[in-house]
Amino acid sequence: MSFRRRLKHKRPPAGWDKIEETIEDFEAQMRDVVAEGHEGERRAALSWKVHRMHWEKNRFIFDLVYVRKVMSRELVSFEFVCVCGGGILI
Repeated sequence: MSFRRRLKHKRPPAGWDKIEETIEDFEAQMRDVVAEGHEGERRAALSWKVHRMHWEKNRFIFDLVYVRKVMSRELVSFEFVCVCGGGILI
């Protein structure tokens, strides 16, 4: 399900418009990796590409929060709960 559909009724916090395009790019890349052909590859090679994209997205968010300190905790929790669907993980 697209995260735009999940955000229909929730108002995003300040700063969301700055990272929204990058998050969309990560999700588009993830869809491309999942839809990619897998004939002739090992089973582990399939999950590695998905794992790599997930790691890059999380690293981007980590850098914004802890290294550059430009992303608020409210925005982080909004991103994980509403966009990633990982509200249980927080």
